[in-house]
Amino acid sequence: PGHGRSAVEAALALAQVVRYFQLSATYPNLEEFLKLLLAEQGMWCEGDCKASAGHAVNAEVVALMAPVPKYDQYEFAIPLDKAHACLARLFDSILATSESRAALEGQSVLIRFMGTYDAPLAFSHDGPRLLLNFDVDVAHRRHSLTECRTWEDVEKHLLGPSCEGRLHFGKSGWERLAADEAAAMYPRMPEF
Repeated sequence: PGHGRSAVEAALALAQVVRYFQLSATYPNLEEFLKLLLAEQGMWCEGDCKASAGHAVNAEVVALMAPVPKYDQYEFAIPLDKAHACLARLFDSILATSESRAALEGQSVLIRFMGTYDAPLAFSHDGPRLLLNFDVDVAHRRHSLTECRTWEDVEKHLLGPSCEGRLHFGKSGWERLAADEAAAMYPRMPEF
């Protein structure tokens, strides 16, 4: 509690952390770690706090956000009005089987929202967005062709017409895009 959050919100957030990241088996002192997330330098800082901007502030937060030793980080900004249909197709089609979901098993996924922000390189220069951040380790471990293709299908879907995702400038994925695709995502790039 504190930092503008109620005890109920804090409890729900803790439950989500445990459920989504499934750290209870891998993090030896989970209770103490979760208390750190509520501390003054945790993820719920207000104002100019680096944690609020998505930057890790201590080793414990790094352990939560990046539970694998090596990964490529992708972030896709999906228009809010397309988010439901985009995610429904992702989970009901591309990740519908246990084999396809296994490709991303154990990888952290961060979901956040961004309102309209009119800057040349802003994700949301044309409206609010849902942001999906994936830490993908497939390229850094032994993997099957199915796992590799599953991630490629996820990426293609999130960047495709049903999602119209935009890539984060400081993260992975750009190496597979053509200049015209980047220009379509960020039409004001020349201003920058």
